[in-house]
Amino acid sequence: MVSLAKNTRSERLIGMGGVFAVNVLSETQSYLSDRFAGRHKDKEGNRFEGFEWASAVTGAPIFTGIQAYLDCKVMKAHNGGTHTLYLGEVVASHVNDFQRPLLFYQSRYMGLDSLKAV
Repeated sequence: MVSLAKNTRSERLIGMGGVFAVNVLSETQSYLSDRFAGRHKDKEGNRFEGFEWASAVTGAPIFTGIQAYLDCKVMKAHNGGTHTLYLGEVVASHVNDFQRPLLFYQSRYMGLDSLKAV
């Protein structure tokens, strides 16, 4: 499931296309997280410009060098007030055991080694 603010570019594209991919970025890819979070205003016209990606089974974009992905077909869309909740069926997935996931916690990026044991 993904939850997207209504009337955003991503929410409209998923609604029209009926597919989405969840890309789990690797701990070296904070620049991609920042770009797709809108922190690179010079890339707003085309967020995919200048880096490698491929299409998944559904045609959804899969970034190069990621830790994992889930390629999904939209099964249902639900009105969540200010957001649309898309429930997807996973049609393809992959995990790269040689990459470690990027984490965002307490307003900063970190890797698994940065977390303290609870």
